[in-house]
Amino acid sequence: MNKPLPVKKVPRPNRSVVTQRNVAKAGMGVSLGVLVWTAMARSRKVMRYHTLAGVALLGFTVWHLTLYRARNKTFDE
Repeated sequence: MNKPLPVKKVPRPNRSVVTQRNVAKAGMGVSLGVLVWTAMARSRKVMRYHTLAGVALLGFTVWHLTLYRARNKTFDE
């Protein structure tokens, strides 16, 4: 009987940069939508969601900005 060949498991990265960018953009869009909706609702119960949506928007924005490499900036003038 022939033994099956061992399969090498290639470590898969968590997510590609493109996927992370898309998730960050989607998160920014959803949190912005919730932010606008809660601003229009003007209810006491909804105000806590307004604050959370604002913090989420800031978090997704920072994450999105960190996914792009900084261009080479030289100040050798």
